[in-house]
Amino acid sequence: MSAVRTFSESEFVRYFFVSVAAFVLDLMIFSISLRVLYLPWAASATFGFLGGVLVAYFLSIRFVFGNRNLRNKPATELLTFSTVGLGGLLVTQLVLWVGIELMGSNPEISKVSAAGFTFLFNFMVRKLLLFRSARHSSAVNGNTHDHSSK
Repeated sequence: MSAVRTFSESEFVRYFFVSVAAFVLDLMIFSISLRVLYLPWAASATFGFLGGVLVAYFLSIRFVFGNRNLRNKPATELLTFSTVGLGGLLVTQLVLWVGIELMGSNPEISKVSAAGFTFLFNFMVRKLLLFRSARHSSAVNGNTHDHSSK
């Protein structure tokens, strides 16, 4: 029972639900831009990304990640978070291109397909760059000495 509780309370699971909320907004903006405003799919995906990344950032720092390496530099943190998201946007654009242009799939279905890839990419890179614990950061950076006894 403890393992189930630990998993359900994990950052990964909370990030998943935050990502679902961000993706719903992203998909709505994408679809409206594409179907109502008649923008090209690449521009529509970019506008959806912008809305989704803001939701993902604010929900992530509020509900997901306890360790924030740039807590005292929120503008830098948001910029880094968004920059990682740009990598995810490139993944999304690639999957959309394959789905829409090469396979002739429905744009919204292609967008849903891209979501899984970008979710994993964004979680892993954001966790490593922005939200790892100070103890883990020291180990990764080669500083494994315990300074607490000095």
